[in-house]
Amino acid sequence: MSNILEATITRIDDKVKYLGQAGNNPAITIDYPAPIGTGEGYTSLELLLVSLGSCSASAIISILKKRGHIITDFKVHTKGERRTQHPTCFSNIHLEFNIASQNTSEEDLLKAIQFSESTLCPVWAMLKGNVVIEYSYNINKS
Repeated sequence: MSNILEATITRIDDKVKYLGQAGNNPAITIDYPAPIGTGEGYTSLELLLVSLGSCSASAIISILKKRGHIITDFKVHTKGERRTQHPTCFSNIHLEFNIASQNTSEEDLLKAIQFSESTLCPVWAMLKGNVVIEYSYNINKS
């Protein structure tokens, strides 16, 4: 994996709608609600929540799989609360990890989440210290 990542953001209307693309991946639409935009895409902060959720999930699943856990389902729900004053960045973010696994204990999952936070997830590392990040989890054993 290269140390350099690149993306191209191209404006596609007369407001603030963009196509964002990295590598050979499909483009995504980025926009803002009216009146600034037309509301026809993800906002930048929504994409940040998606990035944090997918980054932390990938780290957690990798850790658990390396330790022999069988994961039949995994979902992360992310929720960010924005400040009222500008810049209206997140003041806090909550991650809810939902895993289906018959052989993953609460202790196993907690260790994997903490290792993701402290060592593996670069998005979490970039946000830590700038926004309060809390998490909860649910394990479905069926």
